This record gives sequence, structure tokens and C-alpha cells, in this order.
Amino acid sequence: MSIWEEVKNRIAIEEVIGEYVQLTPVGQNYRCLSPFRQERTPSLIVSPSKKIWHDFGSGEGGDVFEFVARMENISRFEALKKLAQRVGLHIDQTTKTKQSTAIENSFPSKLDEFSQGLQLLAWVARLYHQILLKILKNRQHPVTAYCLKRGLAETAILNFQIGYAPKDNFLLALAKKHQLNLDLLVAIGVLKLSSDQQTYKDKFVDRLMIPIKDQAGRVVGFTGRVLDYDTADRPKYLNSPQTQWFNKSQIWFGWDLARKAIVQNRTAILVEGNLDVITAHSFGLTNTIASQGTSFTELQLKFLKNYAQTLWLAFDNDDAGQIAGQKLFIQATKFGFQTKKLIIPKPYKDLDEYLRAELGQAISNQILLDKLSVIDFLDWKIEQMSDQLTNTDLSRQRQATWEILELLAYTDPLSGEQYIRKLSQLTNFSQSTLLAEVNNLKNNFDLKPQSLRAEEPENLGAKNIVKQILQAWQMLCSYFLYAKNQTLIDQQFLTSLFFLLHKFVDALSDYPTLEAYLQANQANLELIWEYKHQEITTDLIVQITKSLLFYLDQKIGLLKLNTDELLMYSEIKKRLQNQ
Repeated sequence: MSIWEEVKNRIAIEEVIGEYVQLTPVGQNYRCLSPFRQERTPSLIVSPSKKIWHDFGSGEGGDVFEFVARMENISRFEALKKLAQRVGLHIDQTTKTKQSTAIENSFPSKLDEFSQGLQLLAWVARLYHQILLKILKNRQHPVTAYCLKRGLAETAILNFQIGYAPKDNFLLALAKKHQLNLDLLVAIGVLKLSSDQQTYKDKFVDRLMIPIKDQAGRVVGFTGRVLDYDTADRPKYLNSPQTQWFNKSQIWFGWDLARKAIVQNRTAILVEGNLDVITAHSFGLTNTIASQGTSFTELQLKFLKNYAQTLWLAFDNDDAGQIAGQKLFIQATKFGFQTKKLIIPKPYKDLDEYLRAELGQAISNQILLDKLSVIDFLDWKIEQMSDQLTNTDLSRQRQATWEILELLAYTDPLSGEQYIRKLSQLTNFSQSTLLAEVNNLKNNFDLKPQSLRAEEPENLGAKNIVKQILQAWQMLCSYFLYAKNQTLIDQQFLTSLFFLLHKFVDALSDYPTLEAYLQANQANLELIWEYKHQEITTDLIVQITKSLLFYLDQKIGLLKLNTDELLMYSEIKKRLQNQ
């Protein structure tokens, strides 16, 4: 038995997928909304007995490795290692498939450097963490005093692998002792070179070190915070530079620990700082994450949309936090999130300070949720501006009204109507006037995310056609394999059709023969038949084959077919036209 089969047999696919999406039992299987695209009706089926998943809306599917690889944006081999660790198996580099090995051999230096960089980042994180754990045994140490003051409990330090970077180029000395690659340590952002490019130094000195991990839970960078006793003129926070390992536009801090709670609640709490995340988790708000700074990219939001439907914004109470919240509301609304405001009462400046001051110690999640005040973001915004919206100074009133209307332009029509009614009552402007202004703004604003605008309609249409062709082909194969007493399709016909289709459909191009495709996808085709057999009638098969003929007629001119292949195509056309 291969290591792939052994891991797959030990893993319950429904448990793994259930950590990413909410599954609903359907007989012996499970159903959920596809996390890979927008949909309202659940179309993704998970089969525990067949150990596969299939998205009926797109025709895509696969095993547990394929699902984890797509969700985590990692390779299948990385997914194998992740799942093997879950069941207590060790994976070495020799386990890789021929395909992945061939890919790596074509770019050996780049992949080797990336892999070595990840190993060094993990080593540095462990080193800093071990140093802090040793320091914490001394209650009189100033670093220990800082941790106690910040309420950093041992569980939080262990969960987030928090560490301490010593003075006197400690890391550099240790790296030289072990003859590590100093230039690679510079590349990953833990050492730095002097201006003359001659002298190496530690980048992080006398700082509390918080490792930043990617979607797969690998250390890719650090945030270093100065301690209270530090009187030097240094930046409060020092972050890893942008590298091939650390791309801050794609990372949510705390994701590896928050994912499960976000999936269960379909809600994510967004804060500004890493320490806000750590404190929130300590108090039971384990669905809390943070961006690297106050700006949020569409890549981050697109990724998050796979897991959450609702966002709670818990940014700082200063002006920068207010501006960031308003910008994020606009971005998140474009992606279809429900956006709420988690109220941090003044005079507290952030969620970290509020939780520690008001609660003092960790309490149950439900008690904490009962204590928190969360309202729709627009309700909060209107409350904040109520004095200006009702002001007798017309210029101030108009300015405040415009600010709310600009936000309403991004909301759906039903929500917009509700808030227009509320705004009309506050300002005495008529609902029709306010609605007209919102519609004018909508016409002037580009309300779609850049990631959606980037797809040209022509390309989007082409992708949808290929998906429909794949779905049609899968139904055809299911009918061929499982329909009793069917006379419409035989082996020769299906083989010829496969030969032509697999030149245009990527999902088929990996298989050299029809037999290889049917064998590899038997469980998937059986699942399709199980759920769709009542729909797969004789009339539908005739309709499907004719649509495939139409598709081939448009594409066949792109191929240079020899005489035998042209004869095959002619026979297919004749067969289809006679149905």
C-alpha cells in the first residue's frame, strides 16, 4: 500500500472537509456550499465511503488531498505531509510522485532555496520560543514582567509560539557556529547586512517575537515588538520584509489557529494587531485574525470568503482605525460579506486593552459573547454621525448624509431601502431624493472587486463552456457505466469521443486512454449516478451528445487530424446525428 493510500484510509474525509466548511448529512453522504465559488444552493457532495468529494456545480472533484491542497493553496504533496502528520505518519522527500519530482528537477535551485528557507524560519521560531520559555522561569526578569503585564498566559505563548530575540547578535553567532547559510538568513529576513554589504547583524534585537504563519501553518516571517523598558528610539513594531516566503498581502495572522472556529461560526473577527489576536484567543474569541497592517487586499478577502459569511470589525478606536473600518466595509460588501461592528467602548483604544481591563481573566465563550456589543456596521456608522445628520447647519448635515450615501451605494437593494428610510427620518430628506442620489453614485462607482473585473466576459464564457462540457462528459460516462439496458452508447463510441474531447478539456488531458480515465474516476462517476440518475434520461443523453457535437464542430478546426482521426470524427458526427 502506498503512503498516499495509507493516509487516505486512516483519514475520515468528512472530518477534514468539515473543518473548512459546514457539512449537512444527506443519507450516507454530506452536502455543503462549494468553497471554491459563489453559490446559494449546496452542490458539493462528500462521500465518506468512496473517500471523495464532487462539486456538481462545476464538475470538479477529487480526494482529500486535492481538497486540502486547493483550500490551503499548497501542492498535493504538501497536503499529504499535513494529513500524514495528523495520523502520526512521517513523510520524507522520497515519497513524492514522479510528476512532482519532475517539476522540482526542472527548477532545483529555486525550490531547494525555498525549502531551506522554510526550514530556517521554523528553526529561528523554535529558537526564540525556547529562549522565552527559559526566561519565563525567572519571575524577576523584565521580559517576564512584560509578559505578565500584557496578560500573556503560558497557553497563549505556547499556542502562538511566541519568543524572544536576545541582544548581542545572538542569532548570528549561533548561525556561524552551526555553519548556516548567512545569505539565506538575510533573504528570509532574520539577519541584515550593513550598508557596505560586509557585516552581518541580527535584524531583531531585544524584542518579543511573534511568528507569522501562512495558510498551511508554516512560519514565513516575524513581528518583533519592543518591550516597555526599552528607552531607545526604535520603532514599536518591526516586521519581516516582503520575501518569496512572506507576502503580507496574502496572509491572515492567526489563521492556523482560527480556521476551525471561523468555519463553525461562518464568522471572522478582524482586528488590527497581532497582540489583539492573541488576547482575543485567550478569552475564547478563537475566530479572530488580523491583517499585516490596516489595509486589506482583495486576495485576503477572496480567500476568507471561502470560509466566512460575516465579518466583525474590531479595529482600534483612533482615527486610523475608523478609516480602516470604513474602507474594509466597502471592500467586504463588494464580496458579499455581512459586516458588523464589534463595539470597543471608550476610553479603551483596542480590543486587547478592552478585554484585559473589563474581564481580567478568561471566561466561557458564551458569557463573553453575551457581554460584547455587536451591531450592523451601517447602524453603528449612523449612530456615530447622528449629531451631524440632525445638525441645523445644512452644510454639515449634507456632508454627513453624503458620507452615509456613499456607503449605501455598495449595499444590496433590500438593505439600502431599510437604511434610506432611517436616513430620511433623521435628515428630513425625502426617501426618493436619497434613493436617486444612491443610484447616481452606483452608476459612477465600480462596485465589483478587481479580481472579478479582471475576468473578461469572453474568457469567463469560455470557462463556463468548458465546465459544462466536463459535466456533460461525466454524465455520459455515468450513464455508460451504470444505466441498465442502455443501447445509446458503446465502448467504441465513447473511446472516439474521449480521444477528441481530451485535447480541449484540461480535466481529461491527464489520462492517456478512456480506460485510464474511467478507472481513476470510478468512485466519482458512481457518486454522480447516485445523485443524478433520475435526471440522466435517454432524452438528456441525446441532448448531451448533440451539445458535444456542436462543441467539437467549433473546435475541431484547431487540430491537424490525420486520415484515421478525421474518419473517427466523421463517424462520431454520423452517430450523433442519427440519435
